Amino acid sequence: WAAATHSGAIAGNDAAYEALFDRYGVLRARSLDDLMATAQLLASTPRAQAGGLAALTDSGGLRSLLMDTAHDLNVPFAAISDSTKAKLADCLPHGLAAENPLDAAGPINATFAEAFEASLGLLLDDPDTGIGLFEFEARDDFLYAPAFLDLVEKVATSHEKPLLVLNSFSGANNRQLATRLADLGIPLINGAENALRAVRHALAYRDFLRRPIPSAQTPRVDVDLGAWTPLLEGSGGLDESQALDLLRQGGLPVVDTEVAMDLQGVRAAARRLGYPLVLKTAQPGVQHKSDLGGVHLNLRDDAALAAAYAEMSARLGPRVILAPQVSGEMEFAFGQVLDPQFGPLVMIAAGGVLIEHVPDRVFALPPFDAGEARRLIDRLRCRPLLDGVRGGQALDVAALAEAFASFSQTAVALAPLEVEMDVNPVLLSATGCLAVDALIVKSR
Repeated sequence: WAAATHSGAIAGNDAAYEALFDRYGVLRARSLDDLMATAQLLASTPRAQAGGLAALTDSGGLRSLLMDTAHDLNVPFAAISDSTKAKLADCLPHGLAAENPLDAAGPINATFAEAFEASLGLLLDDPDTGIGLFEFEARDDFLYAPAFLDLVEKVATSHEKPLLVLNSFSGANNRQLATRLADLGIPLINGAENALRAVRHALAYRDFLRRPIPSAQTPRVDVDLGAWTPLLEGSGGLDESQALDLLRQGGLPVVDTEVAMDLQGVRAAARRLGYPLVLKTAQPGVQHKSDLGGVHLNLRDDAALAAAYAEMSARLGPRVILAPQVSGEMEFAFGQVLDPQFGPLVMIAAGGVLIEHVPDRVFALPPFDAGEARRLIDRLRCRPLLDGVRGGQALDVAALAEAFASFSQTAVALAPLEVEMDVNPVLLSATGCLAVDALIVKSR
């Protein structure tokens, strides 16, 4: 069936599982190689510590491959300190840069392995290193630097941070070497992508374990279900004004609205609300008003309002809704659908007309508090824009988090009514946020 709300159209079965996995720290493998590499890393090493990945390679080309793959998989590298860089510079062969990831391959001579041993220890010692990786060609039929096996054991046993060995060629035959290293608690993983996916999972699980426990004292939303049930049962949905009133009961900041049926009512509402105004169609059955040209913005006087009403009523019908013209620096959308297995599922996304065209959204299982809401907001790709760009003001992320938390609680309170909800847009400024449009319909 076709979803009545934007949120219903966007959400799929997979969104519910992603939300469930995020809530309970489930790591999702995308392939059997991903599954086995992650299981090997998590089962055989200490847990990842604070910071990112510190990587040592025996090739400049493979170092570049590692960097590119890590970027694609969103695996962060440790920001090693200036002190660590200075110590690395003292032990590296001439011409190699002291940076992370690090290439320590100099002339192959009697002291070739010494630079690797010193460098690997220094990388693991750095305070921002959460997990270490040592890349070298490790095959049963060819091991050009046997000393690497001894040095990786020595470094691993002298540090409490996880360390894995990477053979960049995923099809290498190195079962014997892998067994030897596994007996020492050092995983050997074939393939840069497999290894980096495992590292990403290890860091994600670390972050989950350190996530603050949501407050158990989150206030419950007081919604009078008895008052709303007849309206939903009778029409299948609430009009915009009713939907905003319901959300206001749930603690969401919403714009003031008035409904009118004729020009006289429109003018009376304008006097109460004040200019400038927004005029929107409120005809029954019209759910996505902007798609039908059912919105007039920034009406500044009686003449403009009368002209807009005349045009809209002639084309779409006489019933309209008026609201003050409000502004915000960015638009967001809140949404809620009912999943047949997990119940209410809420969403925050880039809002306005972008909601179905820009894939920037996060789903979650409600309810949650403002702290958890903020963590979810931080996962949006547009999140850096909220801190202000090109000298612009930082926006009120705390207000957005409070509003999203309230929405999550409302979603749970309304679960017995079996509804879907769109709140779009939610306007965010430097001083707060305000929901200016909403749609609540019976879930089909």
